[in-house]
Amino acid sequence: MILSWLIVGASASWALGESADIELVRPVYSKGSLPGIDTPLMEEFGQYRFGFWTQYVRDPLVLLADTSDRGAVIAQRQTGTLGINFDLGARAAARFSLPIAAQWGSENPALTGSNIGLGDMSIGLRANFLEAGPFSVGGRADLALPTGTRFSWLGEESARFFIGGLGFVDLAPFEILLDVGGVFRDAVDTERDFVLANELTANLGARYWLWPERVNFGAGLLSRTGLNQPFQRGAETSSELIASLQWNPTDALQWEAGVGKGLAQGYGTSEFRAFVGLTVQRVREETPLPRPEVRITETDPAPVPIDIEELIEAPEWEEGELAKREVDRIVIREPIQFEFNTANILPESIPTLRYVARLINGDWRIGHLVIEGHASEEGGYQYNYELSSERAHAVFEQLITAGVHIDRISHRGMGEVLPATDGTDEASLASNRRVEFVIVNQLRDDEEPEYRKVLKIPWDGEAAEMLTPLPEKAKEVDPSDPLDEDFFTPDEPLDGSLFDEPEPEPEPASEPSPTPQPEEDAP
Repeated sequence: MILSWLIVGASASWALGESADIELVRPVYSKGSLPGIDTPLMEEFGQYRFGFWTQYVRDPLVLLADTSDRGAVIAQRQTGTLGINFDLGARAAARFSLPIAAQWGSENPALTGSNIGLGDMSIGLRANFLEAGPFSVGGRADLALPTGTRFSWLGEESARFFIGGLGFVDLAPFEILLDVGGVFRDAVDTERDFVLANELTANLGARYWLWPERVNFGAGLLSRTGLNQPFQRGAETSSELIASLQWNPTDALQWEAGVGKGLAQGYGTSEFRAFVGLTVQRVREETPLPRPEVRITETDPAPVPIDIEELIEAPEWEEGELAKREVDRIVIREPIQFEFNTANILPESIPTLRYVARLINGDWRIGHLVIEGHASEEGGYQYNYELSSERAHAVFEQLITAGVHIDRISHRGMGEVLPATDGTDEASLASNRRVEFVIVNQLRDDEEPEYRKVLKIPWDGEAAEMLTPLPEKAKEVDPSDPLDEDFFTPDEPLDGSLFDEPEPEPEPASEPSPTPQPEEDAP
């Protein structure tokens, strides 16, 4: 009923013949957007976002004559906008929006018509052309239809086309948004030294996630300039700075609030702007598992369950022991602590890392150790992967600084893919945010490692003393030294020059030979 009344009122006012759409900051319902700044981000087919956005604007249109302020044409305006974005797939999306406004307090009532009315309805498409690492590039094309109330600075006589390019850079927890393009329309001459014609728009924004996926702070600079007098001071050039806070209490809801302040005297810029909005999005549902069939049969009484955790003995720690080696890893007594959402190691964890360094430097058999960073599932996959990688790298630098040779360690981020504990309670999530030390190469007793000579720390060029533990070599023997008993083996004869020769054994006694008898004369 209210909408029908507004349309009838708008139709009656169209006959007045002159108007223009002066709005500078328009709500956007795209994924990852900021007020007035679009993005090329999309999801699977059927994903939608719809909401209502309202803003209060003070002095968006002021009459100037000979650089003198002749009073506000529109002193105060309250605008509400309904909008929806529907993803057609990972590369395209469609959208629709319809504004309505009420305005009052004009100091030039002859230049202001209706105090309430519709704005121009807008329909459009977005496209995602490229995604490469943290970069996303796309484009947009929108058509504003002349449904707005004329002579109220809410709508225009002919259709307008909005065409532009979109860019998005994810440097979690920072994000950068770029939205540039043009507005093409039939020129509107207000006959007040102000021609509304084709325009160039450039909007730049940045966001910082205070709480991943939940709370972020954003800022943006919105600007436009008429192509008939580009970048000239005057009514055709407008710019405004905005700041906003977005809160996602659940995956389906997003609250948004912020303020703005005009930086130029162009049309549509505000003396002050405040806005608030609510966006609802579809939450993808996981396919439920088939319901199992339950059959009741008589069986023997079930055995008493055994608590596996009771069978696993927790490591015993001696006084002052902060870490120890267990087969293929080094376990630590207390987890490494970091500042919230950063890779900055807290001071209380430095002694543990120095202890780990001493273990590595004291065991030459550790050929190579990998530092693994792990995260909980609270943030997005990309964010968790990057944060876990940065934290593993921070530990890597600490161990190098503590004297571990750079050839013996490396690091990698595992994100959230290998949780230590299943569960969504804080205790489970905290146990999944961890750093592990995995030994991936253990040297044999007869294997001697080769380490390169490194005298400087790679990231700052400072002098470094990297330890190179080696196995104890067999004692070197000088064969020319006869006093070195280790030179001999049991099977080797001893040198007779140093020891008495053994007396020869007596020969066995032989029988005396018979006494020869004198020969008798032959007969």
